[in-house]
Amino acid sequence: MPERHVLIVDDDPEFARNMARVLKQADLDSQFASCLSGARDALDKQNFGTVLLDLNLGLENGFDLLEHIGAEASAPAVIMLTGATSPKLAHEAIRHGATAFLTKPVSGDQLVVAIHAALETRRIRLENRNLRAALQRDRTEAGPVVAASPAMREVLAEARAVAEINAPVLIEGETGVGKEVVASYIHRLSPRQNGPFTAVNCGALPETLVDDEFFGHEAGAFTGANESRPGLIEVSDGGTLLLDEIGDITAPAQIRLLRVLEQRRVRRIGASHEIPVDVRILAATHRSLEAEVETGRFRADLFHRLMVIRLRVPALRERIDDIIPLAEYFLDRLASERDACIALGEDTHGLLRHYHWHGNVRELRNVIERAWFTARRSEAGTIHLKHLRFLQASQTSAANLAIPASSRWPLADGERVLPLSEVDLKQTAAVLAQTEGRRRDAAVLLGISERSLYRRINEHPDLQGLG
Repeated sequence: MPERHVLIVDDDPEFARNMARVLKQADLDSQFASCLSGARDALDKQNFGTVLLDLNLGLENGFDLLEHIGAEASAPAVIMLTGATSPKLAHEAIRHGATAFLTKPVSGDQLVVAIHAALETRRIRLENRNLRAALQRDRTEAGPVVAASPAMREVLAEARAVAEINAPVLIEGETGVGKEVVASYIHRLSPRQNGPFTAVNCGALPETLVDDEFFGHEAGAFTGANESRPGLIEVSDGGTLLLDEIGDITAPAQIRLLRVLEQRRVRRIGASHEIPVDVRILAATHRSLEAEVETGRFRADLFHRLMVIRLRVPALRERIDDIIPLAEYFLDRLASERDACIALGEDTHGLLRHYHWHGNVRELRNVIERAWFTARRSEAGTIHLKHLRFLQASQTSAANLAIPASSRWPLADGERVLPLSEVDLKQTAAVLAQTEGRRRDAAVLLGISERSLYRRINEHPDLQGLG
């Protein structure tokens, strides 16, 4: 394996022999080159995981070999060695692709630790390259679907399998996880890919307009209906219709939708005849439809008709490996839309990977866009932690919103368990205060639809002054 092979490039044979003994004790193989031409020959003939490169090779300069090795992901990691301490040289070495910069004399332990760290950096670099290639394959096949994590790649594998089947699919997952992206992915890989893909958020439709939006109307069907208009089901003929937040659909619309699924026909409001339609129905929800069926809010027959095939999109916190690729994807989009390329600094990775992301991918997109504007305003070409101070503050606020001691277990004498409704009310109030009354942002953070948040605010007078 190339990881075990180390190329020592140094014009001091005694130093090279000592290093070779140290590396052998650490179960690493080594090869020695005393000049740049010998090093180039060795690199052309064999794959190395690490190169120990002396900066001064007689009249030659180690930087020349550093440029020869390049910055490809498969290139060996380079550790620069020099007999003189120079922060400026160290900076230049790292800027040109070196993984580390060590000053002689170097102890055996120090060298081995540096090699293992360099190999780990190289491993991550290779892994990122492979992930980007995999992501690019998905984008080529069916648009921009970011799936670096095993959990999300399994979802896409299932989506590819069901794309060929002309049957309803129920896509489940928290608000903001990307259910519509998965639905679009299924459509674009299906035989219906040349037909329309229509998505409607059932939770955002006023109850009085649901039937009109789904089924359309004839001219004169009601006041203001001056001309005929097809509904979304009819518009989607030959393609795919995604009913997002299907759990919020009204009871009368549930009955009519079931009829469409079973008979493949729609009747516009005010019409005397039905129109045949060929449309594949995909449904998405953040609710437990089983629970909705048990309470009578959702029809059992419609539920079973929709869940012929069932997919669950995991929350972002369940697929941490997607966070950085998603952030970089959003930055790529911003760069193409606004003609300003801003990179993501590695110092931000820890914060982004460990943030709670209650709003999932939608929240991540909003955070990246805000950080992009912050970095651009300060004329920075890279997003650093200082550009994410608002996120750090939000994380601290979220920690302070933890369930109070009176609801923790075990309880002390005199303490009481808070009802879930009371905890939910306190959390909603805190998030509305945190978002300064912006209901859309609050709904994302709470993981519910805007319609559900509106209903919650209307039911609790104490919330009405906050949102």
